[in-house]
Amino acid sequence: MKQFEYFRDPAYKNPRARCTFCSSTINHLLPSLQNHLAKCTKFPANMTHPHRRSVPCTYCHALIYRNKFDTHVAACPNNPRSCWRCGILVPPSDCDTHDEHCKSQVWRCGACKMQNIPLRNRQNRLENCLYYVCSRCGKKTLRVDREKHFQDCEYRRCTLCGTYILTLQQCEHLSACDRWRCPRCKQRLPRADRQKHLQICEYWRCPRCISTMKSLERDVHLQACKSWLCGHCFQRMPAADQCTDRKVCCYWRCRYCTRKLLRAKAFCHKQTCDFVLCPRCGIHIQDRELLLHICIRRSCGRCCKSIPLDNYDHHQATYSYLQCWKCYARMPLAVLADHRSTCAGPKYLSTAKYEPDSYATALRAIFHPKRPFPQTPSVLRVMEAWTKNPYTTIIVDFEFDTYLLNTLKHEAVFQIAAANALGEWIVPPTSINHGMSTLEFFKKLKSNCLQRRGSNDTYRGALWKGQFAMHDGAVDDLPTRGISWGEIGDMIDSYTTISEPVLF
Repeated sequence: MKQFEYFRDPAYKNPRARCTFCSSTINHLLPSLQNHLAKCTKFPANMTHPHRRSVPCTYCHALIYRNKFDTHVAACPNNPRSCWRCGILVPPSDCDTHDEHCKSQVWRCGACKMQNIPLRNRQNRLENCLYYVCSRCGKKTLRVDREKHFQDCEYRRCTLCGTYILTLQQCEHLSACDRWRCPRCKQRLPRADRQKHLQICEYWRCPRCISTMKSLERDVHLQACKSWLCGHCFQRMPAADQCTDRKVCCYWRCRYCTRKLLRAKAFCHKQTCDFVLCPRCGIHIQDRELLLHICIRRSCGRCCKSIPLDNYDHHQATYSYLQCWKCYARMPLAVLADHRSTCAGPKYLSTAKYEPDSYATALRAIFHPKRPFPQTPSVLRVMEAWTKNPYTTIIVDFEFDTYLLNTLKHEAVFQIAAANALGEWIVPPTSINHGMSTLEFFKKLKSNCLQRRGSNDTYRGALWKGQFAMHDGAVDDLPTRGISWGEIGDMIDSYTTISEPVLF
């Protein structure tokens, strides 16, 4: 059945349509035709009434297309919202005002979703609610099953960024997490700002009682702190019990890989541990990665301090003090040349006094009277020289590689120190200047090591690498640090001309 008749009306630019049921004249466009048929009063009852293409909004009364009606109603500015605390319908324009008023009056339980709870009953409701929402995974469980759910929950909180992640993904997340948490002030920061924050952080953490406080209160707290932290098992106890705990603690912690082991397994672990400490920056690394390690610090040959690489050139330019190899006094570089020509050696050699009573007391403390000591002729000779002639007894300590000593002789020595029996330095602990660059010295050590042991770089073969990194630092074109063998000989000669020692 024909529903519309189309015709031209001179008063209108576009064609017009006339309804065949009610003879109403309307626009010829399809939306207008559909809307007219939906509301036509003379539409036949035996025919299906078509749906209107545009529907008026209930709240703002605007005509909205039917396919966009739900979206418009959800975003309509006149559509009232239900308050999540009290459940009252509030117009959008009054939401902020109502929220400020409502949050000071009522509260909604997040576990059972109960609304309109008076704010004064909030704590009571939290303690007595039958349900509990897990803060990790967000699941709602009965309160009686709370502890069981904590043990079975598959989510854990990242200690760095504070987000909850699956337990199976914890290791992967920690290695890729770009956040870092300060152990002093508990503030979470980007990992790139770690060193900068540690330098400016105004808080300090006591290693004994783990209390955090302002850095200005550090000295006062250390004097009053009555706690003690065991360095092996990390148990905290009163300071009065530290002597007892050191004797009975059954754990031992490796200072290189930081693993905690039973004390009975300490010796075996020392032989097999493949970790070392970078002597400058203190980072724990495996010995096979020591030469590939890019250290961010360097030891100053003048003051023996570990200086960041960025400030090393400035430190060398501004630190103008050197040590006299005769009297060991530090003075400006401009005065050192004149001082060496007139220096008469250590002042304590002419003023020190030998006190036999103090040495006898020290011997009684060192050697237990109930424990027999092997009184061999060589031991008696050393003990007699040590106690009766402390000035004429020189003790020399070397740091060297045993396997390279036969081929390299004196070049296998990394460090030397000499003192008399009184503990007075003749040659302070110093590295050896071999008269070559660190790169040449490293290549020489490596070639001799490979000739002796073959291509297999074993644990014993890697010992010289750790000694090289500790005493000479990075492999570069700079000369080896320390003093030469000729200067060491002059220091010993300056002492022997006074004391005439016997060298053991």
